[in-house]
Amino acid sequence: QLQGGMMVGAGSNWQIAVTQPGGDPLGNLAQSLIAAELYDEDEPDIEHHVMATINRSTNGLVEAVKQGSLERGSNILLVVDQFEEIFRFHEAGNRGEEQAPDFIRWLIHAVKQDEVPIYIVLTMRSDFLGDCARFTGLAEAINDGEYLVPKLTRDQIQQAIEGPARVAGGNVSRRLIQRL
Repeated sequence: QLQGGMMVGAGSNWQIAVTQPGGDPLGNLAQSLIAAELYDEDEPDIEHHVMATINRSTNGLVEAVKQGSLERGSNILLVVDQFEEIFRFHEAGNRGEEQAPDFIRWLIHAVKQDEVPIYIVLTMRSDFLGDCARFTGLAEAINDGEYLVPKLTRDQIQQAIEGPARVAGGNVSRRLIQRL
């Protein structure tokens, strides 16, 4: 829909980066920007360069996108899949715990600024919505653009299982559908 121009004010030129916070939100974010072809992955030490740029300030994600090869008139969509990982790793007491507040600040700042066209989509299980209040500004940012996907019916679950297989030219057995 985005690439078809359905978001009228933004146009139809998009570069899409997909990341998961995991135990290393900064490293995973840098890798996603490189994989989205904002940077030349063959450039020596590119991942460390992107990580250093992001980690430099609250404006780090914006700076990293600006330094990348985002075409003029293009937008970047950053999809943070399984965002709830940020809460689990924050509680686990490892590197993710240290990076979680910064990661969230980078995302919130990127959405609020208007210098670079950065759009962010977070996917998260609804049972983690309450955890968003633990980070300054996150609950408010999510409330501004929240879209909850309701619980699926049996028929909708079946479509969600069979649909991707059909697109790829395959079929899913009835037995597997029932098990899933």
